[in-house]
Amino acid sequence: MSQDQSKRSAANLEAYEDDAPPPRSTGFVGFLIPVVAVVGLGAGALYLYKGRVDTNVFVADKLKEARDKIKKDDLKSLKEAEALYTEALEKDGSSDKALSGAALVYFLESQHGLETLGKAKDYLAKAEAADAQTSERFATRAYIDIVDGHPDKAERDVKALLEKDIAAPKLAHALGWAQAAQGQYLEGNRILRSATETDFSAVVFRLTLAQIAHQQGDEKGAIKQLSSVLRPNMNENHHLAQAWEAALRLKNYGELIRPAELIEKVKAAKADIGPRTEGLLAWAEGEFALATFHPDQAIERADAALKLIPNYPPVMDLKARAYLAQGKYDDAVAAYEAALKSPQEYRGIKWDLAKLKSKRKDDAALALIDDLEKTFQGTKGPEFLIFKGDHALNKGDLEQAKKYYTDAAELGDDADILLGLAKVAFLEEKDKGKKADIDKVTNAISLALDAKKSFPEAHEYVGVISLWNYLIGGANDEYGQAEAQYKKLKRPIPEVIAFYDRTIAAFSEVDGPGNVKKEAKGFAEQWKQKKGEYLQSLTQG
Repeated sequence: MSQDQSKRSAANLEAYEDDAPPPRSTGFVGFLIPVVAVVGLGAGALYLYKGRVDTNVFVADKLKEARDKIKKDDLKSLKEAEALYTEALEKDGSSDKALSGAALVYFLESQHGLETLGKAKDYLAKAEAADAQTSERFATRAYIDIVDGHPDKAERDVKALLEKDIAAPKLAHALGWAQAAQGQYLEGNRILRSATETDFSAVVFRLTLAQIAHQQGDEKGAIKQLSSVLRPNMNENHHLAQAWEAALRLKNYGELIRPAELIEKVKAAKADIGPRTEGLLAWAEGEFALATFHPDQAIERADAALKLIPNYPPVMDLKARAYLAQGKYDDAVAAYEAALKSPQEYRGIKWDLAKLKSKRKDDAALALIDDLEKTFQGTKGPEFLIFKGDHALNKGDLEQAKKYYTDAAELGDDADILLGLAKVAFLEEKDKGKKADIDKVTNAISLALDAKKSFPEAHEYVGVISLWNYLIGGANDEYGQAEAQYKKLKRPIPEVIAFYDRTIAAFSEVDGPGNVKKEAKGFAEQWKQKKGEYLQSLTQG
């Protein structure tokens, strides 16, 4: 589809919606006009005509109410919409709009894990046999093709409709979803956003945007979409979104209160949730267990989640991180690799596995990054070269690391590049012993600190440099700044704990002249106490 056609379709998204019920009479005169037109047919014909008008009005009212409930997309609302479509079809079994709506609602219920996809297909077949010219019919056909593994067909069919100027927000949503399902994330995301702007209250559109962000590795972007779903003017009782957001918040932010509240809301609504939400709830409970230092419970809840949502990569990712917390590296790698075998691509998981392998100086990390780079969509930044620089640094290849960081600087400004170059400068000078050019290192690290207002990693590294120079008090000050910034940025709890462990180890390993070692040991004890206070604050919160 050309750019002009895309713009035209986006501009006409409302043109094909069939939400408006037939006009109703507002008084005796309004009713008299159609009656006069058929009065010559006799009393029997008039009775039949009036009955048909009453039926049409009844059905139209039910359809309008059902559509409002469908937009909410929570399972309770969908069940209520299903009941309304059933009433409409009992009144008029030939209503193509009711058949189309029933097909859509059964499909949406299947996305909550109910066994209703077969019913959706049955009602869709009836709507197609009736040649229903409704957005529900066309969108449901595309949705079913997508979940049946034929997103290419869905894309072709929707584009053919758009070429005929048959457009609606649901069709734009179907097109965007179909494109994303084929890995066309940028275009799919663009189309979906246009649909959202046209029908801002359609919850399912935002859920698809959240899914795309999640799969692309932008988990904070996914949280943003889920939070928008749960606003009062959208659907604050969408339990699937609540469980999903809780899990992602626990993984990405150092907070427990908001996720805990979301988890409790889902648990309180147990009667109104489907299997998929139950699975996401178990995942969120597993993330909570891991965040509160119970990796065994995290694995248990992950296994429970996988029984409800089999082969779901984010849950396998949770298991991998829980295994790491237990020190089971091989099990963690196996869990990551199992997640990557899923037909659903989650780029963030591949990044995490690459980072894990790089820490072990395993060059297999580079193959994972090369694959991510080849399949990247959009304007490429320096992140791939930064990773390669970090990997070379892990392996002690300072010249190669410097080259990667220098090349990365040509693709964009990034404080991590400057920190990488500062690390190279320090390690180069450190090898020179007493001949080290400390000013060179100081200037390099100052550039990194100036490049980003909150940069805890840089302050932590200044602490490393200070300890090498036996500036124990100065090192403690830098680690203190790093601690404050890790917390201010709400970094994930395991990440903050890892910082405390590195800091304690750094002070414990100091072996210098005079009272240096004793002073460092004292700070190590202080940092152990700080770690304990942090853990206590989490449980109290």
